[in-house]
Amino acid sequence: MSRRTSSGYSKAQQEKVTKWKTDRQNLLILQNEAYSALISAFRAQGDFSWEKNDILIQMRSLLKVTDQRHKLELKRVLEDPSLTSIAKNNKFENEDELLEDAEEERRPIKKRRVDTSSQRPNNSNNSANNSSNIPPSS
Repeated sequence: MSRRTSSGYSKAQQEKVTKWKTDRQNLLILQNEAYSALISAFRAQGDFSWEKNDILIQMRSLLKVTDQRHKLELKRVLEDPSLTSIAKNNKFENEDELLEDAEEERRPIKKRRVDTSSQRPNNSNNSANNSSNIPPSS
């Protein structure tokens, strides 16, 4: 006669159930890590496309990723500065394009000066085509 534990299972059955639960937890961890790596790689490639979105929908189903987990992963990759940097630099085809973009970023932005002394309050008598309310550009 087999010996029963307090749960009603034999020791061998209890061990089998424990192993099954551990395996299920390990599988869940692997599935979440796989989805996390995929969505990270897609973000590093650049903006999400419809094609990538379709793949993510398929993978969410296959890997049994919950809506909550998907939203957390999406938020994580969109806010990750290293993935954003990789995506930004990945858009360039070669080093020259990258250097041109870097040079443009260093150029000072010219701010338009607005002459507030020449502005008049907007009257309802003025037509929409009246350009007297538009500040001159410098």
